Amino acid sequence: MRFSGEQLRGRKSTGPHRAAHVAAVLAAMMVLIGAESAATDLNRNVKTELQWSESTGFPLPLPRPGTSTAAKSVAGAPPAARRPSGVMQPGSYLIMPYVSWVRSGEKPEKRDGFVAAIHARTGLSGGWMLGADVPLSHAKVAGQGANSGFGDASVTLWKELVRPGGAPPSLIGSLRYSIPTGEDSTDDDIALGSGYHRLTAGISGSKPVKPIRVGGNLSYTYTFARDFDGQRKAPGDVWGLGTWAGMTVRKGFWLSAGLNFAFVADSKTDGVRDRDSGVTVAMATLGTSITLAPGRSLSINGAIGLNGDSADAVLSVALPINF
Repeated sequence: MRFSGEQLRGRKSTGPHRAAHVAAVLAAMMVLIGAESAATDLNRNVKTELQWSESTGFPLPLPRPGTSTAAKSVAGAPPAARRPSGVMQPGSYLIMPYVSWVRSGEKPEKRDGFVAAIHARTGLSGGWMLGADVPLSHAKVAGQGANSGFGDASVTLWKELVRPGGAPPSLIGSLRYSIPTGEDSTDDDIALGSGYHRLTAGISGSKPVKPIRVGGNLSYTYTFARDFDGQRKAPGDVWGLGTWAGMTVRKGFWLSAGLNFAFVADSKTDGVRDRDSGVTVAMATLGTSITLAPGRSLSINGAIGLNGDSADAVLSVALPINF
């Protein structure tokens, strides 16, 4: 879901560039919040990553192959080659249906956003991984009505930079391209998308520090300018920063928490900076993933805003399926 700075603060949006301005914040948060956290179930050596989803704006744990697909590909290899991978192995796939709810704004213009989406990804050779999100969105703003349709779709490419298991922390780089497929605020209805093309580059790392695993992430989002009513609108650049910690509480049960921030520069109109248009988003997250069966898990995650620029609350439920 996409929200303007005014909507997040409880005031009415003044234009699509403001909506996209904070949409860029959420895009960065999707990368930085919990990106690539991992836990190990020592009983089954099942890896689980917590990847910030482009379409929803909150953390979703995604299972990674451990002894299943990954182990088969390196069986009989030297010890160094048997180290687990931070990305999915070639020939392995993940399909994840998920639903989410986001509450933002202040009375009398509270906004509720709902998403039902499919995330899919596959492992490629050379430590690469490719994924995509296709969301269906519904937004309701008190006193203004509601709207439903497609949200902004996205395509993401990951590259493993440092494999887990050694002295350095594992590192994964990512590049995400977001497509403005959702109806934006230039239409005479409630926005379902940002209205802007966006490109997000990110890097995330994690390392076990017994008995927990800790991680951090950094991201940068560039939003491409567009013309609107004869003016060139350019949302501000976004820097995202996050940290998290998680642990396996018991067999098949993973718990994590994190703090995440996104800093958005002022937007520009015809090359002139719009003063005081920047925002800072701060979120606290708490998530759990429960293993249901090999390659199947149930993920329940929540987040709360820590300042006036942030959404009030986020809740998501996902069913990752590995095969």
